Amino acid sequence: MKNKWVQVKSANQDQSNADELDFMDKPTKKKDFEFYCVVDGKLCKLEINKNENPCEVASKFIADHKLDPSYLNDIQNYIVKNCDAYLPPGRNAFFPSDKYYTYLNADIRAVKVKLLEFTNFVQKSQHVPPANIEMLALLANFPDEVTEEQMQSLDTIITWNDEYLFPALDLLRLAVRCKGVGARVGNVTFINNLLQILRSTKIVINRVSVIKIFCNLFEVKECLELMITNQEKILDTVKETLFASHKVEKANSSLILNYSVAAYSGLPVNIYIESYCVNV
Repeated sequence: MKNKWVQVKSANQDQSNADELDFMDKPTKKKDFEFYCVVDGKLCKLEINKNENPCEVASKFIADHKLDPSYLNDIQNYIVKNCDAYLPPGRNAFFPSDKYYTYLNADIRAVKVKLLEFTNFVQKSQHVPPANIEMLALLANFPDEVTEEQMQSLDTIITWNDEYLFPALDLLRLAVRCKGVGARVGNVTFINNLLQILRSTKIVINRVSVIKIFCNLFEVKECLELMITNQEKILDTVKETLFASHKVEKANSSLILNYSVAAYSGLPVNIYIESYCVNV
């Protein structure tokens, strides 16, 4: 398309209908490919070298010209089609992410209310005083330091009976991101305890919470290696519970995504990921 202005297809326009706008002589090109494109009525210059990443070029093009981010895939595809470029592994229409998916949102006030309620119903040996629960809830703020008292309370509430367990697991989902907690739970015993909860619980929200904890462990330095070395055991156990509900299937999809990201990052993921996938 040398010396020709063309229009990059919009999100709702087929490339075959791209309009040829004009011919004109252009100065010597500084890059291997240079296009002038009309997007949303704007005349925009798109430049790329053969060895550049189409994803990065398209993102920069959108940022430079203040375009709608929804055009990203269209621009990437245009570059691939017209510049003999290739999307790198892990960057395509089906898998555009190279970051671990984590679950960090929570209504910590509601979690604390449930913990304060349930501590009155559990066995006396598992009772956690209200003042300790107040301190325990602070783990949701990801403090750099964690006290021994907080860890003891956390160890206690995650042993509560199945019907009282879900607020404890919800807090644990956040607490593992704390440096002090991550260092303490980074062991096979912790992984096995979570798997045992997953196998034994009859409550869907408990299953979902355990899988979300596994997702968050990918960003915990002390636990990432455990998630990799125990990958088959974890995924096989999760697969056994998959069809309990749609929520479990969705959480599993996030877990599969994280293992895919780990593989893309060069970590030794040896399982056949597609065998664990479901439609969500």
